[in-house]
Amino acid sequence: MRFGYAICTQNYWDWKRFKSGLDEPFDYPDHELTSEALELAVLADGLGFDTLWSTEHHFSPYLMTPSPLQLLAYLVGRTKNADVGSAVIVLPWHDPVRLAEEIAMMDIMLGSRTLFLGFGRGASADEFDGQRIPMSQSRARFAECLEVIRRGLGRTRFSFEGEYYRIPEIEIRPRPRRNIAEQMYCAWMSPETLEIAAKQQLGALFAVSRDLADYPKETAAFNAARAEVGLGPSAPIIVNAVACAESEQQAYERAAQWEEYMESVALHYSWIDAARYKKIGGYDYYVTMGKELDAEQARRDQVAKVLWGTPDQVIEKIEALQQAAAASEIAAYFRYGSMSYESAEQNLRLFAEKVLPVVQKLPGRAAGIERGSE
Repeated sequence: MRFGYAICTQNYWDWKRFKSGLDEPFDYPDHELTSEALELAVLADGLGFDTLWSTEHHFSPYLMTPSPLQLLAYLVGRTKNADVGSAVIVLPWHDPVRLAEEIAMMDIMLGSRTLFLGFGRGASADEFDGQRIPMSQSRARFAECLEVIRRGLGRTRFSFEGEYYRIPEIEIRPRPRRNIAEQMYCAWMSPETLEIAAKQQLGALFAVSRDLADYPKETAAFNAARAEVGLGPSAPIIVNAVACAESEQQAYERAAQWEEYMESVALHYSWIDAARYKKIGGYDYYVTMGKELDAEQARRDQVAKVLWGTPDQVIEKIEALQQAAAASEIAAYFRYGSMSYESAEQNLRLFAEKVLPVVQKLPGRAAGIERGSE
């Protein structure tokens, strides 16, 4: 089984200043956190991780990566072995032609390495407002943007006439090295997005951790939706977090900092504001979640899902997760919340020494998406 490293560019220390709206000095400058995140990613490549994963977020301290492909291109130049992936690029925020060009360039620069493309439709009202894109259009824009990217990367010449994108006959140049459509995935939270992603020939990407019992059900539902349109099953990619230490107590103390990460999630998305999402439309799942959400309990529940413990305990939890989801890859954050760089490096090095060689030998589905009979 593959195991990836998820890059966390989170400034947990800045939420008080950010929420105050005051122009005050930063306790922990963004550039220092970002530089440290890059150094940890380079270290992960040297330690043998299979993939370096980056996400896209804007305008808050949550996960400060406005351009995941730019960040990954930098890392491709600094590393030698790891594949790279996006978890995720939010399609409604992008010009699809420009994005297709950037993807093609990335594929060329990678050489023999692979680009895994995780896409999403976005779930933060503040980010949509900042991008000046109506959030109510996210579903349609996602579908059109995906289709333009597929045509642009899959054909020599193409055109497109949609509601939001009108493209004359052009070519994407330079052409990519390989068929990138085989490595396209989608992350979802809502059942609506699950069905959309499955039927649009995308693979499954669990960018938010679930209860162990939920993975078989969601994977089965995803592949059932794919089967309805003649597609083969997708072996999911799962994103989680790791807290590994020589003692169980130290590992738990490290894992508890995931609660701070989840606090950032709640502050960034404002899902507690159900009325706002109801007004936007198309986000019924989040409206329900906002009404039912107990933020404190949700953060505690998420800590329980972290892959934490001694090396042997972490191996057991990874085995259970892989079997539950029949995953092709698990990727994990190793620094989050207020965790220091030193603690994150210890977490990463111990995992790489005592856990990574074991889990990479676990039987797992090969990365990639079966196309069925479409």
